[in-house]
Amino acid sequence: MKDTPVIKIPKAYKDTVNSLEGKQWRDTMDYKLIKLEEMNTWSEIKNTNIPQGAQILPGMWLHLVKNLEVGEQKFRSWWVV
Repeated sequence: MKDTPVIKIPKAYKDTVNSLEGKQWRDTMDYKLIKLEEMNTWSEIKNTNIPQGAQILPGMWLHLVKNLEVGEQKFRSWWVV
């Protein structure tokens, strides 16, 4: 089995899209967003409709590179709160 290159897991969105693997990360984030939209995971609201004192939870991307048994790597991304 050949050695798979070590890929540094990015922490910030800017680092993710500007990395050497930026296209792979963008593809996996786009895929995940499409799936979340298909499942009606959220609805967008206007700032004026947010109740006073409501806490807005921030979100971020988590990334992982999965090393497959066949020697390939699979990029995975999740949007989390």
